[in-house]
This record gives sequence, structure tokens and C-alpha cells, in this order.
Amino acid sequence: KNQMPAPYVIYADTESIVKRVDSTGSNTMQTSKHVACSFSFVVVRSDGKVTSRQLYRGEDAMTIFFERLQHELENIRDDLKHVKPMTHCDWNAHAVADECWICNGRFVAYKDGDQGGLWKVRDHDHITGRYRGAA
Repeated sequence: KNQMPAPYVIYADTESIVKRVDSTGSNTMQTSKHVACSFSFVVVRSDGKVTSRQLYRGEDAMTIFFERLQHELENIRDDLKHVKPMTHCDWNAHAVADECWICNGRFVAYKDGDQGGLWKVRDHDHITGRYRGAA
């Protein structure tokens, strides 16, 4: 109920080939092992926009998978640096809000009293700029 959607989600899948192995000199005998041969993933923003699709088949699939995931992480960090601003109407709505939009709790006054007003933060989506409410 009181959870926010993740700004990005990555859906991934890998495929592997089962290869036979020779195992000698042990009480436990390994007869085969899985070797990753391909992967695919898609990166989806919270607004539903697909920002990346990746597909790879070949040698070193897992190494390349993690390299590409690292690249996507850098792209996500760059995107989240550019926060979309709130509108004038959103600022006005925030100014008059007296309870949290998430838990419906009332805001408390500052302890020292000199700040005036209520203690609250502006909760808005950094990707779409949509104001969620005072929290």
C-alpha cells in the first residue's frame, strides 16, 4: 500500500548449454556443467518507456551480460540526474497540504518554532515530473 514503484526495472533471461565434463579423483563425480550461451534483457522506466533492449549469443555470455548491465546502470544514473521540475500548481498544492499523501498522518510543526509552517517534503516523480503530494 505505502510503496513507490521503482524508477527502472530490468527484465532479464539467460540460456545455457549443458556440457559434459570429465571428473576424476573425487568422491563426488561431476558429469556435466551449465555454460551460459546467450542472454536478453529489457530496461523499462516507471512511465512504461522501454529505454534499452539487449540480445547476445556467443562466447563469454555472462561476462558481456554484466558489462552491458553496468553500462545500463550508468545510463540510468545519468537519466536520474535530470529531474523534471514541479509546476506552479504543484507548488501551491504542496503549500496548502496538511497531511501526508502516503500515510494520511498530520504534519508536525518545527521543534524550534522559528521556521513557521509545517515540516514536509515535496514528493514528485523525477522522471515524469508528476507531483504525488506532500509527504
